[in-house]
Amino acid sequence: MGQFFGLIFPVCCAVCAATDALLCAACAGRLRRRTALPFPAARFAAALCGANGTVNLPVLAGGRYEQELARVILAFKDHGAVPLAGELSRVLDRTLESAVLADPPGLPVLIGAPAQAPVLVPVPCSPAGFRRRGFDPLAELFRAGRRGVAGSFPVVPALRRVRRGPWGWLRGPQKAMSGAARRAKTAGSLRVPKRLRRVLAGKPCLIVDDVLTTGATVAEAARALAGAGAAVRGAVVLAAVVGPVPRHRLGCDEQATPRKYMRTEGE
Repeated sequence: MGQFFGLIFPVCCAVCAATDALLCAACAGRLRRRTALPFPAARFAAALCGANGTVNLPVLAGGRYEQELARVILAFKDHGAVPLAGELSRVLDRTLESAVLADPPGLPVLIGAPAQAPVLVPVPCSPAGFRRRGFDPLAELFRAGRRGVAGSFPVVPALRRVRRGPWGWLRGPQKAMSGAARRAKTAGSLRVPKRLRRVLAGKPCLIVDDVLTTGATVAEAARALAGAGAAVRGAVVLAAVVGPVPRHRLGCDEQATPRKYMRTEGE
C-alpha cells in the first residue's frame, strides 16, 4: 500500500521531511523507542479524576503526544498519510499487550478480573471528521493491525454519535476548545444501540481512542457503555497530552480500582 501511495503522490517523512518514505528508518526507530513503555495517563486528564484526585477510570497511553508520535498521528489523521496506520497499529498493539497481557497487567483493574477476554470498543469518529478525512482513523488502525495483538481480542464498534442540545452542533475541531467546552460538548454525545446492549451486557470492556487530552471523550464513552450494562475496565490510547498536573492530583493512586464506571454481578 505504501509503495502504491508513493507512486501516486510524492512522499516525505512525516517527522523529518526526508524524501521517498512516509516515515524514514531513523524516525521510525525513535518512534518505537518512545512508545516502548506505555504509561498510566489518567491523572493528566481532568475529566477522569475526581475532586479529591482519585482516578475514575484508568488509562494506559502508548506514548506522550509530542515529537515523532504526535507528527505521525497528525499526518495519518489529517494529512492523508493513511499507510501510517501500519506503524500506529503497532503502537496500539504494544499498549494493549502492556495493558492486558503483561504480568501484572498495565491496567490494574484487570488483575483478578474474570478470565474472559475484554471486548475492545473504539471511540467512533465524528461525522464531520469522517467527511473531512474520508475514513475513520481507529477503524483503519484495527484493519491494519488485524494480525497483531489487537486482532486477538473481540472488537465491537458499539458506540454511536448523537447530537443533543446546542453544544452538539458546535463546529470545528474539539482540540481548539477549552476543557469545560469539551465536557459540555461531549455530554450525552455517545450511545449504545439497543441491539448491541445484549452483546455488551456484563462483558469486560476496554475503550480505545487515539489521543487523550482532557479525557472528556473517554469519560463519555465509559458513561454510555456502563449505561448499556458493560463492565468498563479502563481505556487504552495511542498518545496522551502530558502537562503540569494540578497539586490535588499529584498523589492520586492510579492503581486503585475505579468504581464509577464498573458494573458487577448483582448491580
